Amino acid sequence: TSQECHVCGFTHKDNRKTQENFECLNCHHAENADTQASKVIKNRGLKYIRTEAFLKGKTVRKISSRRKQAQELASLDSGGYVSRSIENATTCDAINRQSSIT
Repeated sequence: TSQECHVCGFTHKDNRKTQENFECLNCHHAENADTQASKVIKNRGLKYIRTEAFLKGKTVRKISSRRKQAQELASLDSGGYVSRSIENATTCDAINRQSSIT
Protein backbone atom coordinates (compact mmCIF):
# COMPACT_ATOMS: atom_id res chain seq x y z
CA THR A 1 0.00 0.00 0.00
CA SER A 2 2.86 2.38 0.65
CA GLN A 3 4.21 2.04 -2.90
CA GLU A 4 0.91 1.88 -4.84
CA CYS A 5 -0.75 4.98 -6.26
CA HIS A 6 -4.44 5.19 -5.39
CA VAL A 7 -5.15 7.31 -8.48
CA CYS A 8 -3.67 5.19 -11.29
CA GLY A 9 -2.74 1.95 -9.47
CA PHE A 10 0.92 2.08 -10.49
CA THR A 11 3.20 0.36 -7.98
CA HIS A 12 6.94 0.95 -7.71
CA LYS A 13 9.36 1.19 -4.82
CA ASP A 14 10.55 4.62 -5.98
CA ASN A 15 7.02 6.08 -5.64
CA ARG A 16 7.71 6.61 -1.97
CA LYS A 17 10.73 8.87 -1.84
CA THR A 18 10.76 9.34 1.93
CA GLN A 19 8.83 8.08 4.93
CA GLU A 20 6.49 11.09 4.65
CA ASN A 21 6.22 11.89 0.95
CA PHE A 22 4.64 9.93 -1.90
CA GLU A 23 4.92 10.86 -5.58
CA CYS A 24 3.75 8.53 -8.35
CA LEU A 25 6.27 8.08 -11.15
CA ASN A 26 3.45 7.31 -13.61
CA CYS A 27 0.80 10.03 -13.07
CA HIS A 28 2.89 12.38 -10.84
CA HIS A 29 0.26 12.44 -8.10
CA ALA A 30 1.86 13.73 -4.86
CA GLU A 31 0.45 13.36 -1.36
CA ASN A 32 1.33 12.47 2.21
CA ALA A 33 2.38 8.82 2.15
CA ASP A 34 0.15 7.70 5.04
CA THR A 35 -2.95 9.40 3.63
CA GLN A 36 -2.24 7.95 0.21
CA ALA A 37 -1.78 4.43 1.64
CA SER A 38 -5.08 4.67 3.53
CA LYS A 39 -6.84 5.51 0.27
CA VAL A 40 -5.30 2.42 -1.35
CA ILE A 41 -6.64 0.30 1.53
CA LYS A 42 -10.09 1.88 1.12
CA ASN A 43 -10.07 1.15 -2.62
CA ARG A 44 -9.09 -2.48 -2.00
CA GLY A 45 -11.87 -2.88 0.56
CA LEU A 46 -14.48 -1.42 -1.79
CA LYS A 47 -13.26 -3.63 -4.60
CA TYR A 48 -13.56 -6.70 -2.35
CA ILE A 49 -17.07 -5.76 -1.19
CA ARG A 50 -18.20 -5.53 -4.81
CA THR A 51 -16.97 -9.06 -5.61
CA GLU A 52 -18.98 -12.27 -5.47
CA ALA A 53 -16.72 -13.64 -2.71
CA PHE A 54 -18.10 -11.10 -0.24
CA LEU A 55 -21.71 -11.98 -1.05
CA LYS A 56 -21.29 -15.73 -0.45
CA GLY A 57 -21.07 -15.36 3.31
CA LYS A 58 -19.24 -17.49 5.83
CA THR A 59 -18.87 -21.22 5.47
CA VAL A 60 -20.72 -23.30 8.02
CA ARG A 61 -18.48 -25.20 10.40
CA LYS A 62 -19.38 -28.54 11.88
CA ILE A 63 -19.91 -28.45 15.63
CA SER A 64 -18.55 -31.22 17.82
CA SER A 65 -21.14 -33.37 19.58
CA ARG A 66 -20.14 -32.12 23.04
CA ARG A 67 -20.45 -28.52 21.99
CA LYS A 68 -23.78 -29.25 20.32
CA GLN A 69 -25.10 -30.85 23.54
CA ALA A 70 -23.93 -27.85 25.55
CA GLN A 71 -25.74 -25.50 23.18
CA GLU A 72 -28.93 -27.57 23.38
CA LEU A 73 -28.80 -27.53 27.19
CA ALA A 74 -28.20 -23.80 27.21
CA SER A 75 -31.17 -23.23 24.91
CA LEU A 76 -33.57 -25.04 27.28
CA ASP A 77 -35.35 -22.74 29.68
CA SER A 78 -35.80 -23.52 33.34
CA GLY A 79 -39.28 -24.92 32.59
CA GLY A 80 -37.67 -27.72 30.60
CA TYR A 81 -35.66 -28.82 33.61
CA VAL A 82 -38.62 -28.54 35.98
CA SER A 83 -40.93 -30.58 33.74
CA ARG A 84 -38.31 -33.32 33.43
CA SER A 85 -37.87 -33.36 37.21
CA ILE A 86 -41.64 -33.66 37.69
CA GLU A 87 -41.80 -36.51 35.16
CA ASN A 88 -38.99 -38.34 36.98
CA ALA A 89 -40.62 -37.81 40.37
CA THR A 90 -43.98 -39.08 39.08
CA THR A 91 -42.33 -42.18 37.66
CA CYS A 92 -40.52 -42.83 40.96
CA ASP A 93 -43.76 -42.39 42.92
CA ALA A 94 -45.55 -44.88 40.66
CA ILE A 95 -42.76 -47.42 41.13
CA ASN A 96 -42.81 -46.95 44.92
CA ARG A 97 -46.60 -47.41 45.05
CA GLN A 98 -46.36 -50.63 43.05
CA SER A 99 -43.62 -52.02 45.27
CA SER A 100 -45.57 -51.17 48.45
CA ILE A 101 -48.70 -52.87 47.12
CA THR A 102 -46.95 -56.15 46.42
